[in-house]
Amino acid sequence: MKKIVTSFLFLFLLCCSVAFAADVDVVKCGNYILDGSTEYTNGRLQIKQMHNKDIQGDQFIFYFDVMRGSETQTPKVTRYSNFATINKKDGKITGVLDLETKKLEFAFDGDKINVVCSGFFPKDFEGTYTFAYGDFELTQPMAAAFLETLPPPMTSLTKVNRPYKIELASDKVKRGSIMYYSAKAINLNTKKVFARYLITEDLKQVILENK
Repeated sequence: MKKIVTSFLFLFLLCCSVAFAADVDVVKCGNYILDGSTEYTNGRLQIKQMHNKDIQGDQFIFYFDVMRGSETQTPKVTRYSNFATINKKDGKITGVLDLETKKLEFAFDGDKINVVCSGFFPKDFEGTYTFAYGDFELTQPMAAAFLETLPPPMTSLTKVNRPYKIELASDKVKRGSIMYYSAKAINLNTKKVFARYLITEDLKQVILENK
């Protein structure tokens, strides 16, 4: 399969990449584990800060993978990924995702993040998460959230291709010296793949391939 690089998309992201540097003074990126996790109730919160002031503002991408249950209650798994805006005021660092009917708030305190939900956000996400390790692993919901922040004409995620789903390959691929996550977009009505992507591990570059 011949690879087709969408030059404008590549340059668009490349020009923005200088603003994507990690800033440990703001948030500690990586994986956090829900305090008090047990066999039946546990959770993981993964975050990666993304400085892109020209396009999105100071933000970080986050992903929840939470299970709530007990010995007598069948565990319920809830997953969610999106972007939250970082605020720094009076020495406090907070992150906010404020949608029309629901709101997520993150309070950063060293190795801990306290999460509060309001509106129609599931309360399953609430709690205090403690930093566990710094590795970053792109998940399927995160890949979808990331691609949807880019202009639709560049990714083919336009109205004409809705409804669609993003599938992330389990194995990464290497092109030259660079490692990529491989993803594809599938139209749910036709079941056909209409776009394929290669996404770098640092989320600084996306290559749109032919289908």
